[in-house]
Amino acid sequence: MDRQHASYYSRMKRAGHNIFGFSAMMCSLVYALGIAWCLLLLSHVYLRHLPLPVQFLISMAVSVLACAAVLITANRNRIEIRPYCRQSGFEFLGLYDLKGTESANQHDVLPRDEEIAFMHRLLEETIFPQVSVKQALCLTGRSGCGKSTILAFFRHAFEEQYKIFDFSGNYREFYGHMTALFGSNIDLKIREMTQHSKVIFILDQFERYFSLPSEQQKSVRDMIRHMCCENTAVIISMREEYLADFLKQFDMNNLLASDETAGVEPRGVLQPIINIIEKKGRPTRPHAPLLRLDQTLLWDGYAIKQNSKEYLDAPDRSLGRIVLEQLGATLFYCRNQNEVTSQLGGIAHHDSLMESKCRLLFGEKGTELYKKHEDQTLIEQQMIFHMAEFNQKILSRPEEDLQQLIDGNNNELFEQYFDVQLSSCQSFFHASRVMYLLSQARIHHLSMKTADLENALFPNLFDKKGHARLMENMEQLEKLQLIRKNTDRSSQEYEIAHDFIASAFLSYCSNSMNRDTKNALDLFISEYMDEKLADAVARKIAHRKQVYPQRFFPITTGIAIGFMVLCYLIERFIYNPWAVLWTGANPYGTYVPAFPLFITVASVIYLCFMYNHVAKYFHGGGSGLCRCIYCILMFLASMAVFAYPHFLLIDGIDLALAAMYFAFLLNGNYRQTCRNELAFYGYKSCMIGLVFGAAHIVFFIFNRTFDDYMILIEFIMFTILVSYAFLAHMTQEFLFARMADASSETIRQNASSIV
Repeated sequence: MDRQHASYYSRMKRAGHNIFGFSAMMCSLVYALGIAWCLLLLSHVYLRHLPLPVQFLISMAVSVLACAAVLITANRNRIEIRPYCRQSGFEFLGLYDLKGTESANQHDVLPRDEEIAFMHRLLEETIFPQVSVKQALCLTGRSGCGKSTILAFFRHAFEEQYKIFDFSGNYREFYGHMTALFGSNIDLKIREMTQHSKVIFILDQFERYFSLPSEQQKSVRDMIRHMCCENTAVIISMREEYLADFLKQFDMNNLLASDETAGVEPRGVLQPIINIIEKKGRPTRPHAPLLRLDQTLLWDGYAIKQNSKEYLDAPDRSLGRIVLEQLGATLFYCRNQNEVTSQLGGIAHHDSLMESKCRLLFGEKGTELYKKHEDQTLIEQQMIFHMAEFNQKILSRPEEDLQQLIDGNNNELFEQYFDVQLSSCQSFFHASRVMYLLSQARIHHLSMKTADLENALFPNLFDKKGHARLMENMEQLEKLQLIRKNTDRSSQEYEIAHDFIASAFLSYCSNSMNRDTKNALDLFISEYMDEKLADAVARKIAHRKQVYPQRFFPITTGIAIGFMVLCYLIERFIYNPWAVLWTGANPYGTYVPAFPLFITVASVIYLCFMYNHVAKYFHGGGSGLCRCIYCILMFLASMAVFAYPHFLLIDGIDLALAAMYFAFLLNGNYRQTCRNELAFYGYKSCMIGLVFGAAHIVFFIFNRTFDDYMILIEFIMFTILVSYAFLAHMTQEFLFARMADASSETIRQNASSIV
């Protein structure tokens, strides 16, 4: 990636200071003009002796130059972002989702004909005929190894031959989905179906089952037993790290086995298949195992077959009533099965389809690229090779970029991938937050509805059209196949496209996401998953909706700014008491600068955003106090303009008072991390305000009349302070995080009231 693009992505990752609801260009112009006027007012200490027309021309020239510099820089740095996305005729898809049947026809998806044919044969010969026993066909392997791809091809190949029901992912609503499909008498409905056709139930991403409460897990296990009868099959897939948990709870050799609560020990696939025969009248403990793989047992004089291939169910004393059912191995570990065998001159040649594609596209370097990523999962290989193909065919990148893909480590490659994909969206800030929430939800086996995302992201916080922009971002993320709707269940429920994408993006966020934003989202996730806080979270959401449209702070700020302007005009052109009545307390002499007005207006705009975007969301009963303090702050700010020779002292006290309110905004019932964040901000800002106020007092004690350089020092000091406030605190990340702090839920009070 060249330096220009790297610099662009770095800028995109910062939400910046566009908190005013302006377009990006307008926001840049406002900041440029603000900087230009600030410099003019600083230099005005020495330029005030020039004729007024000359001062006006200088001001206009500086303003025009500032705007021109912004426009030229913006045009020069404008880069068209081409995201990595599917292209017709490409050999590699990158990240793909094969839930739609149309995707299974793409020539650039690795074929799975052998796997599908094997699964079909196993179902027909072994699983469908089973009645008194029902084995599960299980696929397991690493995340991204191709389990879902195999199932997608299987569905597409046999959707007309079988009735296929896919319950993948959402096991929290499993019972509801089953009853919606089959009614209250599920057993009867399924058996009626099997009279006319064979039925397959697909339970993909079954690892989500293990995050359910124990009651819901039992409900799922009971429902799976209802699926098991003649002419039915249950296909389960899960990540390899959940296989041991699965085998502890399920006997995959017989899904009809009794539950643990019924007093029968479950028998997992890792144990030999030991059939249980209970001979009537035999004085032994119930369910005593009588068969072994290395034994042949006589039953009333008849030899019973070795049970590695047979299952004996409920035998009577007559051998004719013994039911023999075919069993077979039904657990399969999926790897990157990209090997193909071809015959050439009567000799079998083994080759990797993925390697041959790399060699075809990239020549000798393609082999080197493949060898480096040979041991990675299928989805990782597809994404990396797709990036290389996209750079070559669409972006026409030089060969050096391919070498970077070969030389770079995986973290760098996926950082580049997410940089490009998220920067191509309308808002990197929105897109990254959506991805982070859905990635965390995927890791915790949750799905999120649109309302949940809106409650977490609060898109209208900085822009009246924030909701529409968020929806645009989500549509783009969906087109890029980074997220997807759970269309089988709800058009308003979203999840990350793949487990690997979730884990890779969370790793990416550890270095690329703003700490404030990440902490705020983590706070939401923790409350979202805490069922004890459900009622409290609902109250918080209602409170947010109630206070959001209030206009108290903007209106009060507007009134204060109007009063400041009026004070300045009166003192400048009509009557100035500091030049007549209080000359002894006026270190500025006859100079009536516009700088205190300008910088104080900037300061109250800062306070307005802090109170309007943070303090008003505090719902601990302090709304009246908050408004009262804010009115005092606006009064002090107006007095700073009126008493312009001592504006540094008054504004310093103003800042200290505002900061101390934030330091003690959250009481002891709030989360420790929230209290720490706001308290640290408050104490730090309070100390800065007190230092500035004390500095002015020291200046005035030793210098009853300020020389130009001392006036300039005071101006520069407060310019640095306000600039720091805007650069460090007036960002979307900072305000979003502090709002999350102020509106986070209590622990002791709410939890104790619910439990």
